[in-house]
Amino acid sequence: MATNHADDNQLYMHCHLEDTQSAVLSVQQCVSVIQQWMAASRLRLNMDKTELMWTGTKYNVSKIPICCHSLTQSGAQIIGSDPVHVLGVLLMPDLSLDKHVTAVSANLPSVSFTFDSCIASNALSTTTRPLLLSTLSLPAGSTTVAVS
Repeated sequence: MATNHADDNQLYMHCHLEDTQSAVLSVQQCVSVIQQWMAASRLRLNMDKTELMWTGTKYNVSKIPICCHSLTQSGAQIIGSDPVHVLGVLLMPDLSLDKHVTAVSANLPSVSFTFDSCIASNALSTTTRPLLLSTLSLPAGSTTVAVS
């Protein structure tokens, strides 16, 4: 399956573990066809920005033969990436967004807030306050939270 965006093409293929080598050959053929179409349209596939990633459970991805971790196209070797960029989002092989969330949150400003006013006005019940503090992984006597 292929998806096309303004300046981004993505090729997806499903296979079983025993079919990974034939899947690599199929992907190479598809990329070759895309390159031919682009050349006919006076365009060029930027191999420096071309990424390859196997997805699946951590167990299945670990079982993919080493020979399938890269592919060769027009003399350029495309080595498997971890993570890959998909429309500005960093995806991991298990399709988690861990690296993306970390990268995005690193650019957020630090924020501090306090529970003192809630505690002083008895806005938090005796059961809510300990639950909130444990959810935030704070010591029982804490009233200030810093989020960075």
